[in-house]
Amino acid sequence: MVELCFNQSAQGALKMAQHCGGKGRHSVGIVFCTSEDGEKPSRRAVRARLRKVRAEQDRLDRYAVPLGNKSSDVLCLGLALSLGDITAPLAEDGPRRALFRQFHTDFPLDGAEAERAAEADADWREVLAAAEELRARAAAGEEVRIWADDTPDGACGLRHAAALLAGLDARVTLVSLPRWWERPDGAVVRWERGWGEVHPEEFGLHLGGAEELTRPVLRMLALEWERLREENAPLRAVVNGRVMGVSEDFYDPVLRRCLTEKPQKVANVLGQALVQLSGVGDWLLARRLRAMAEAGTVRVDEAGSTRGFYGAAVCLAWTAAPSPGRFMGMRSSTSLRPPGEGPGRQRARPPCRTGSPAGGAGLQSGGRRPPTRGRCRASG
Repeated sequence: MVELCFNQSAQGALKMAQHCGGKGRHSVGIVFCTSEDGEKPSRRAVRARLRKVRAEQDRLDRYAVPLGNKSSDVLCLGLALSLGDITAPLAEDGPRRALFRQFHTDFPLDGAEAERAAEADADWREVLAAAEELRARAAAGEEVRIWADDTPDGACGLRHAAALLAGLDARVTLVSLPRWWERPDGAVVRWERGWGEVHPEEFGLHLGGAEELTRPVLRMLALEWERLREENAPLRAVVNGRVMGVSEDFYDPVLRRCLTEKPQKVANVLGQALVQLSGVGDWLLARRLRAMAEAGTVRVDEAGSTRGFYGAAVCLAWTAAPSPGRFMGMRSSTSLRPPGEGPGRQRARPPCRTGSPAGGAGLQSGGRRPPTRGRCRASG
C-alpha cells in the first residue's frame, strides 16, 4: 500500500507511525528547557521537564496503533500547490522548480545561496520521483491511502492527487484529519497545521475514519483541480470549507493586526500571525511583509540584524522616514496618518530602530522550506 501525504513533516511522522509503540521506534526530538529571564535553568527544572516528556511518551506508547509496511511506501507530494502558478505540468524545469528555489534562498541567514539552491533542486527531484512512483504503483493496481487535511496545501494536494489517480484502477482511500479529536485519555485536541502536527503514535488511531474515494468522487475532485488551474490565482485558500483562488494580499489584514507603531522583530510579527492562520507558512508572510515595506505601509530596518530579514525591526509607517533610504519602502511626503490628524497635527513617533525591538520569542529562521514543512522526524 502507498501512503501519500503532502508535506515532509507528515512524511516523517508516517514513517515513524509504521512501527511505533511498545518496543518499536519512538519519536526523535530535542527537549529545550529555558527560563523566562533567559538564565540557565536549574537541574531540578531540567529533570522536571524530562519527566514530563517521558510521561507523555509513555502515554503515546500505550495507545499506539502501528500502520505497518515499509518506509519506502510513504510518498510525499510536497508541492506547495496553494502558492503560485499551477498551470504548467510537473517537469525538471518550470515555474514550480523556481518557486522551490525561492523557498530556500529568499531569506538566507548564512549567505550560502548556492548550497541552498542545490538543496532546493534535490527536493524538487525527490518530489518528481515521488509523483512518477505514485503513478506507476497505482497503474499496477496497488492501493493508495491519502492522508489529507484542510490546510491550503493539503486541500490542493488532495485534488491534484485525484487528478493523477482518476483514470487508474487502483483503490484509493482517504484519511482526513478531523477538526477536533478526543484522545483515548479523554483530552480533546485540535491541530491547526495539518498532519505534520500529529504524533506518529496517533496516526493509526484515525484509520477507523478512512473512506474510499470512488471513481466518481475522484473525478469530482479532479474537476475541482482543473477549475483551480484555469483560475490560476496567485494563492489558493480554504474559505468556509471551499478551496478557492485568492489575491496575493489575502493574508495582509492578519499581518497588519500584528503590527504596531512600536518596533518589533519581523520574526515576532510572523510568529503572532502564524498562530492565527491554519497551514500558512512563514515564507509567504515574510514576502508579504517585504511587499508592504516596498509599498510604504510598514517600515523595516535591517541595520544591525544578525539574522537577515527575520531579525530586522518592523513597525507601522504612519509618518515619513527620518532620513531617505534608511528604511525599506518609505514614503517621503504622502505618509499615512490616523483619522483626524492633518499635516499640522501629527503626533511624534519614534523611528523604527533595531536596538529596541519588542520582546518575545518568534521564528528563528526563514526561507528554508516550503510553507507547510514544519518539523521533520527521523526515520530508519
